[in-house]
Amino acid sequence: MKASIKTYVWILVAVVLTTGCSDWLDYSPKDQYVKKQQFSTVDGFYSAVNGVYNRIASNTLYGQNLSYGMIDILAQRYTPGSNNSNSLNYLWSTYDYSSTNLQASIDAIWKEAYSTILNVNVILSALEEQNGVLTQKDMELIKGDCLALRAFIHFDLLRLFGPNYNDGSAEQPAIPYNNSDKAQAHELLSSRQFIYDYLMPDLNLAEELLKEADPILTEGVLNSNNENGNNYRRYRQLRLNYFAVILMKARVHLWAKDYTNALTEAERLIGDDYVKTNFPFVDSDKLLGSISPDRVFSSEVLFGLYNADRESIYSDNFDGTNLSGAALLQPKAGYIQQLFNQADYRFLSQWRANGNLYSFCKYAKISYNEENPPFYAFLMPLMRIS
Repeated sequence: MKASIKTYVWILVAVVLTTGCSDWLDYSPKDQYVKKQQFSTVDGFYSAVNGVYNRIASNTLYGQNLSYGMIDILAQRYTPGSNNSNSLNYLWSTYDYSSTNLQASIDAIWKEAYSTILNVNVILSALEEQNGVLTQKDMELIKGDCLALRAFIHFDLLRLFGPNYNDGSAEQPAIPYNNSDKAQAHELLSSRQFIYDYLMPDLNLAEELLKEADPILTEGVLNSNNENGNNYRRYRQLRLNYFAVILMKARVHLWAKDYTNALTEAERLIGDDYVKTNFPFVDSDKLLGSISPDRVFSSEVLFGLYNADRESIYSDNFDGTNLSGAALLQPKAGYIQQLFNQADYRFLSQWRANGNLYSFCKYAKISYNEENPPFYAFLMPLMRIS
């Protein structure tokens, strides 16, 4: 995949905002009137931010490919249930990048990621032109959130499509960093430029803004509805909040082999009593014996996505009692036994034995009151304190 990066660069020229979700009013960079209407109210700004998060939760990005799907299959964590040469799962597992089907899937990831980044840049541009629509706190919160999200998506694109970071490759052309709200081509940056001239400055500014505006620092994660008003500033685990930004910085430093700064950032979280209070390790009573088990260990999640259709992940990919053939993802023989001690809470809560096979049931349906479902019933973790 990395070797074919040059074949994708042209796509940036034609990337446009597509109808990713109903909450996001699509904006053409030439249509200033539409942009002005969208961002004329506080509701308009926050619905645009919600729309971006809905886009990254799509199956093309973190709703499947960049979470439990393509990424994990490439890592050989799962093997498709049959050697169906037309199955995307099988093509991923065999690294068949010559396949037109696989190339189309890779193109879709690249285009959707950069199109989503363009959406983020439109919001950032609108923030500079909003003329008092937002309070200072709202402006700082949205800007910090968007800068962090732009860095988050770019970093995963770099890890997917750029060279592995080392002394030799850090100066080689990698991928573009798009910080413009215009649909245009951008130059290829080296990994070092990408990280230290663009990505880390975005994260540093995001941290600075969120330190002033993020309610997670004073009110906690706020993962319930506000009975007296809107939820704009709530559900902070579903946003790239202040603490998630610190973890992102640790991740980036670690990938760039800057172990000193990676440790410094990680220790800001590990040694913080407030973090321990707001992101405690999961209570085992909520895992085993509960009719609504918290299999995603939600209390440990610094950042995740909302997915209203999350339970279909299990039925469509992992349910060994109902699936067969290429649709079924199952671990390689002996993998689970090598990975987990049999008393490990992750093994006991997230894996089901089906004869000689194991099914990954992390996202299987749980029982809950439809009128008041638990927060974790629709949560897909992306970053966690552990």
